[in-house]
Amino acid sequence: AYKMKILLLSDGLGWIVDRLSMKMKELIPQDIEVDYYTTITPDEFIRKANKVDIVHFNNWDVIRQLQLIPQIKSEVLISVRSFRYPNYVSELQKFFNFHIINPKQKEFFPNATYIPDPIFDYFKPDHTFKVGMAFDDNSYNREYKGYNLVKKVCDDLGIELVIAKGIKPEDMPEWYKSIDLYVCASLNEGYSAPVMECLASNRPVVTTEVGAPSFLNCHFSERTYDSLKKEIGKFYTSPQVQDYRWDRVAGEFNKLYERIMDEK
Repeated sequence: AYKMKILLLSDGLGWIVDRLSMKMKELIPQDIEVDYYTTITPDEFIRKANKVDIVHFNNWDVIRQLQLIPQIKSEVLISVRSFRYPNYVSELQKFFNFHIINPKQKEFFPNATYIPDPIFDYFKPDHTFKVGMAFDDNSYNREYKGYNLVKKVCDDLGIELVIAKGIKPEDMPEWYKSIDLYVCASLNEGYSAPVMECLASNRPVVTTEVGAPSFLNCHFSERTYDSLKKEIGKFYTSPQVQDYRWDRVAGEFNKLYERIMDEK
C-alpha cells in the first residue's frame, strides 16, 4: 500500500513537540520525516516540502515559512497548540488544514480537527489506585463506618480499598503514605483521628460531615453512592485521560492525513 510522504516540522530539537513528533514518526504508518521550522533554511524547506504529500507544522508558528508556502504544491496542516497566537492565524483557515489540541479552541477554529496531545507511556501509574479506611473491622463497623458503601464505589471504579488493621500505632505514618486517598464514610464520629492524621500526613481526605472541622481542607461528601463516587473520582484521575493514549492519537492523525489526501 502507498505510504504518504509527510514532512513533520517541530519547534526545536529535544523540546516537547519534538518528542511528540518522534513518537508520531514511530507509530503512524506513513513515511514521515521530522525537521525543525526554527532552523530549516528557506531553500531546504522548499526542496523538502515539494517532495512530500503533506507539510505538517506540529506547532502553529508558520511565520518563518509563510511567504514560502505559495511556492510548494503540498497540502499544509497546522497544529494549534496555544491560545497565544496572532490574529492572522484565524485567517489562515481559508487556505490550510488545521488541527487543535484543546476543544475550547473550536471557538476560533470551528472547522478544525480536534486531536488531543497524548500522554507518554512512562506516566502510567505503577500501582493500583488505593483508597484507605481505618477502623476496627467487624460486621457492625463495616456498615456503621460506611465500608460496604465505599467498597461498592471502589469496585465499580476498579480501584483498591484497604483497611488499616493489625498495624501498630507507630507504623501508621507509613500506612498513610501507602494510600492515595483516605475516605471516612461514617454515620458519626467524635473527632475522626484518622482523618486528622491523614491531613497531617499531607494525604487527601474525602469524608462525610462528621468529626472533622468544616474549615479543614477535606473534601466533604454525602453518605451516598453517587456523592462518594463523584468525590473519589476527583482524585482517581487516570481514567479521565484514557482518550489521550498514544495508540488512539496516532490513529486519529493517520485518519486526518488520509482525509486530507482524499479531499485533495
